[in-house]
Amino acid sequence: MIPRPIPLRAASALLALLGLLAAPPALLAYVPSAQDLFTQLALQVPAVSRAIVDVRVLVFDPAPRQADLPSGGEASVEPEPVEQPERGFRQRLYWIRDQLSAVETFSSSGEPLHVYLNEGLAAASVDLGARHFENLDVLHPYLPFMGGRPDDWRQGLAEWGIQPWRVGLRPGYKLRNLYRVGMPGAPAAFLDPARLSLVGLETRILTDGAPLRLSVTFGEAVMLGENLRREEQLYFPRVASFFLNGRLFKQIRVIRAFSDPPLSSFPLARLREQAKPSPRTLSLREFP
Repeated sequence: MIPRPIPLRAASALLALLGLLAAPPALLAYVPSAQDLFTQLALQVPAVSRAIVDVRVLVFDPAPRQADLPSGGEASVEPEPVEQPERGFRQRLYWIRDQLSAVETFSSSGEPLHVYLNEGLAAASVDLGARHFENLDVLHPYLPFMGGRPDDWRQGLAEWGIQPWRVGLRPGYKLRNLYRVGMPGAPAAFLDPARLSLVGLETRILTDGAPLRLSVTFGEAVMLGENLRREEQLYFPRVASFFLNGRLFKQIRVIRAFSDPPLSSFPLARLREQAKPSPRTLSLREFP
């Protein structure tokens, strides 16, 4: 007996029932309001309250070398970024929720270069060597978000000029949508809806010429904590990549990380001593 063909309408209904006929991701995606998003964030504050993270920072030349540019007869291929090893450095990050954010910066050979210390009052930022560092050079962009609470998120977003009053969608990796937090056409943050983890930030830098687009992407999550409930573990990106107008110029890679280390592991006395501003020598003109 030859089986009768299934009518098209019935076949579509059957495929939809079996989950084989899926609507485009954009049609199925749920977009929370800003208030709902921050309510969800408040429900997954990590149980981990202390962390120490060792990282390596690679610096690249954002401008391609002339020799790397394609010739007139070749196809336009984006040249690979050129690493500048002499500008790289290592860091140790210290974090205690509501109490401490500190960063020690070292040369590749281990010589102290800079210390940053914030215990909730005025932050201290002191060069310890010949190289000069701004706070943007030494602060990991994920540090403000480690607390996990809505106030931490709002403060971290504000540092990037992001107004968290609008949530939309942006296509992500492998047709997955990301939540876009920020006003249209303005600086924004991008979150993975699956666990509301931060996967990217972008802003604009005003210059004398055209504005520069600064963006950072976070990837390869490190999950810190003994609690098996994923929402209570501390997420920290294993890799943070910085781009200037789409070209890679810096990358931070985690070497090792420790969750809830004992307080004795935090060298507060040494950090406070190093963070003291050195007395400035007055010139003859400055004497009364």
